[in-house]
Amino acid sequence: MLDQALLSGVNFAIGLSFIRLTDKTDYGLYTQFFALLLLSQATQNALSNAPLVSIGARRRARGMQAMAAHLFRMQTVASLGLALIAFSGVHLSAGIGLLPELPTALALPFAAAIIGQWVREFARKYSYIRLEPGRALATDALFAGLLLVLLLAGIAMDRFGTAWVLGAMGISHLIAGTVELKHARLKPLSAHGHWRPQLRAAWEKSRWSLPSVIVGWGSNYSFVYVVAAIGGVAAAAEISAARLLMMPAGLVVIAWSNTFSPRIARWVGARDFSTLRRIIAYSLGALML
Repeated sequence: MLDQALLSGVNFAIGLSFIRLTDKTDYGLYTQFFALLLLSQATQNALSNAPLVSIGARRRARGMQAMAAHLFRMQTVASLGLALIAFSGVHLSAGIGLLPELPTALALPFAAAIIGQWVREFARKYSYIRLEPGRALATDALFAGLLLVLLLAGIAMDRFGTAWVLGAMGISHLIAGTVELKHARLKPLSAHGHWRPQLRAAWEKSRWSLPSVIVGWGSNYSFVYVVAAIGGVAAAAEISAARLLMMPAGLVVIAWSNTFSPRIARWVGARDFSTLRRIIAYSLGALML
């Protein structure tokens, strides 16, 4: 809960800073890029985090580490490919005039934000499956601290804007994630057995998760692009600013999911369905309250 409150507070502070320090067009661009970062995060969750939780959490320490190492290698290649697509997409969109307000200077910070985001998200999920949520909080505290310092520097130098925020995110993500992976002693370049069986087992989970990524993201964030297409980038900024006040509502569900998903995988693996049913019943009551 503290972890999600911290991240929600950082996003809220960034939104308020855009509202106070920039014009609507810049904030409207940021909301669209941020929505794409959430799509990137959801894709990463489906490809690597979901199988890491559902399969890796059931294994002993060495098997869990081997699974995590192979998934980290795979997601590194995937994130670099996605970053290249993002970089090219910004240049292409600006070149053909798809979004007149879009500067090509956003391409590199956006690509960096995607790469760094995948590293940090993997690191914090690895903390959760080791049943060490305090490490996830430490990772996000480091991320938030670095990001706030960089954002304050941007404000002081009068360079605060979408490009600066995305670049600051990329750097902060990458440093925080790398520090935690080193602390966890995950060595993805070491020998961890053959990769094919590991990734085949992971794909059996991912192929069911990936379709839900598009559906879930579209239902929650497509409004940004619909509003921008109809009323312009400034209109997307206005509705996103109003939505800021609703964002903390989801932190309880996310906090519960991060904490209990690895435990649920272990209970299912041990066929301890009585505990599973009892915890879910209690949790539903608590979440509704």
